[in-house]
Order: sequence, then C-alpha cells, then structure tokens
Amino acid sequence: MKRIFLGVSGASGAPYAATALHALTAAGCEVGLCVSTSGAHVISHEVLRAGTAPPPDPAGVVQEFVERFAADRALVTVLGLNDMTAPFASGSSLAPAALICPCSGSTLANIAHG
Repeated sequence: MKRIFLGVSGASGAPYAATALHALTAAGCEVGLCVSTSGAHVISHEVLRAGTAPPPDPAGVVQEFVERFAADRALVTVLGLNDMTAPFASGSSLAPAALICPCSGSTLANIAHG
C-alpha cells in the first residue's frame, strides 16, 4: 500500500484537495493529511460552505472534510500541524510521495527554500 503525504495550504482551491483526498483513498493509498489553519478556513468557506468567517474549530473542519471526501476514512491519518513526532515530520521517514494541494507560489517557495 502506498503512503502519501497530503498537505492542504490556505491557497484558494480547496475543492482540488477534496478531489485529491477522494482519489488517493479510492486508490487504496494511506494518506497522512496535514491542514494548515488557513487551509481549514478555506475548506470551511469553499467546500463546506460554512461562510467566510474563520471556523471556531479548525480540527472539526478537518474531521468533516475527511468524513465527507475520503473514500475510506480508515486510510487517513490526520497529522497535527505542529506535531514534530508525526511520521512525515522526520526526514528519516520519507513518504514515497507528497502532494501540497492547493499550493500557492509562496507556499512552494517556502518548501523549496525552507
């Protein structure tokens, strides 16, 4: 079974993340999902249609996102944003693939340059 890291940033385009989560889990991939605080805000607004205000419970938004869009919820591990012990946080535990979706140019530059 393939392990894939899926990061959801705060860039506009949360429906792409929903499609990616569904497709990856439908293909039987184990997905390590990490959603930024602004990513939860954009999911809340663009996908869950909960309005434009920041969500009072970002973790609840992520949970609803997984429940609604994962083809198999058992394949998804939600990773804490600041959890340095998460499996994908260590350079010695690399995933075969990583996807940041959506990904702004700024996010890509931060990943590339640290």
